[in-house]
This record gives sequence, C-alpha cells and structure tokens, in this order.
Amino acid sequence: MLESTGLDGVVNTFPLLVRAIRDAIGDDKILSIATPGLKRDMIGYTAENGPTVFGAVDMVNIMSYDLMNRRDNVTKHHTSIKDLLETVNNYLDIGMNATKGNLGIAFYAKYFTTDPSSDCATNPVGCAMVELEDANGQDTGKSGAVTFETSPEVSSFSITSSWSRAKANGITDEDAGRQYYWDSDAQLFWTWDTPDLITQKFADIIAATGLGGAMAWSLGEDSLDWSEPKAINSGVAAAP
Repeated sequence: MLESTGLDGVVNTFPLLVRAIRDAIGDDKILSIATPGLKRDMIGYTAENGPTVFGAVDMVNIMSYDLMNRRDNVTKHHTSIKDLLETVNNYLDIGMNATKGNLGIAFYAKYFTTDPSSDCATNPVGCAMVELEDANGQDTGKSGAVTFETSPEVSSFSITSSWSRAKANGITDEDAGRQYYWDSDAQLFWTWDTPDLITQKFADIIAATGLGGAMAWSLGEDSLDWSEPKAINSGVAAAP
C-alpha cells in the first residue's frame, strides 16, 4: 500500500506507483502514461523521478496541447510548434528516452474571451483577456473548445458563427507554427492546428527530437473531413 502526505508525498510516491503497476502486469504488456504539456503541471515529473518513471513504461503520450487555458490572462497559442519543442525538451532533460515519446495532436479549436479594453485589434497574440477562472477555481464560462466534427457540440449560435469566421480567416504564424484568429465582433481569440501545421510538426518536432511517434485527442473529433488524421498518417508513413 502506498501512502503519501501532501503534495511532496504524491510526488515522491508517483514513481513507486508506476513501478508497482509494471511489476503487477509484467513486462509482456504495454504500459503507457499520458503526461502534461505545461511545465507548471509537471509536478510528478522531476529530475529525480524521471528515470524511474520512464524506465517503467513503454510509451509516454505527451499531451502537447492546452498550453493555453483558463488560468492564463493573455492570449497565446495552445499547441504551437515553438512552445511544443520546449515541452518535449523538458521531458528529455529529465531522462525520457525520445523513442518512447509520442507527440499529442489536438482535434479541436479553443476560444477565449478577450478584454474589450485590450489591444487585441493591433496585437491579437498577447492581449488581455477577461477573467476565465474565479478565485475559487471555477470556470466563468468565458472560454471553451469546438471539435472538428460534422456536428460539433457548441454552447451557442454566436460561438458557431465566430468559429465559422475563424476557419475562413485564420492566420498562420509561420515562425511560431500556430494558427489563430481574433474575432472582433465576438471578442474571441481562437487557436487551433491545421493539417499543414501537423505535417510541419513531424519535421520540426518529432524528427528533430527523435520522438517515437504521435497520438491524437481524439480520433472521432475530426469527423468533418478526417484531414488531421490523414496528416498524421502521412507523417508516420514518411518517418524513417
């Protein structure tokens, strides 16, 4: 039985838990873990714990998305190539074997409500947002996600209309490797991936760092035209 006291206890017992699971299922079964993309969320993944954790698993599915969330107060991309290189290197630095790593691809766009008094019209990336999470950690309902499905579930007609404008007028930041759009009518900042950016991720991240492959969250969320899974398939097929 594993016992812990407070956050330090959880951090210290996490590698023991992973090792215990491996011992229980044996070496003939695949054991994978899903790991956070943001460094501030890598609580259990330390330089001391890394070798033990990574040594016990077969795959490390890096959740390399949601790098922007409702705890942020300015706009940025939730899964840019530039930021994800840092994410991958954070894991390599604490002992992850690159070939065990899978880069996560998100099949959804995220939106965030911007502050009407901010400078989003001139600086859509890095402009101020309204409060997305209150002091108690509760969602204020000012942000969300839209999947790439034939009939995605959205919270309102205004969100649907805004997403249509974003798709039609999205801007690609080639240097950072991100797609975004600021909708001045709805005061919403949108951030998402395109098939071309996924293809670029295979060259600029997966091949460059020697990762083993990619994973998606989640397959059914791109049923509109399957363009993103096709981009992943092409990237895997072209890999050495």
